[in-house]
Amino acid sequence: MEENKIICSHCGAVIDDDDYEEVNGQVVCSDCISRYTTICERCGAIIWDSDVFGDDYTNLCSHCYHNYYSRCAECDALIRNDDAYEYEGELCLLSETQKTFLHRYILNSGVSTFCSVIENFHT
Repeated sequence: MEENKIICSHCGAVIDDDDYEEVNGQVVCSDCISRYTTICERCGAIIWDSDVFGDDYTNLCSHCYHNYYSRCAECDALIRNDDAYEYEGELCLLSETQKTFLHRYILNSGVSTFCSVIENFHT
């Protein structure tokens, strides 16, 4: 009688014992996990490298990206929604001190876009 074998849905290898994870409902061997996946930094879900949202520094699954992050309207920087500052419909990532300073600067100078003055804050 042949034993039930667990097969990696990614590479087709026979998996020994519990040496696998599930990714999007698929059984995947530990070799494929280490080579082709990463972890969402917000929720901890295993995601395929090709399905990563975010940027070069932040790996996010689709759900976390679409529910907790945005992009700057001008420079496309990744912004956590909790850290975003909005002025006239534009989003930008600033600390509380920078938000206060920038808001005063915009009000006093009439500059209406964040990215035109934001470079000074990120350097």
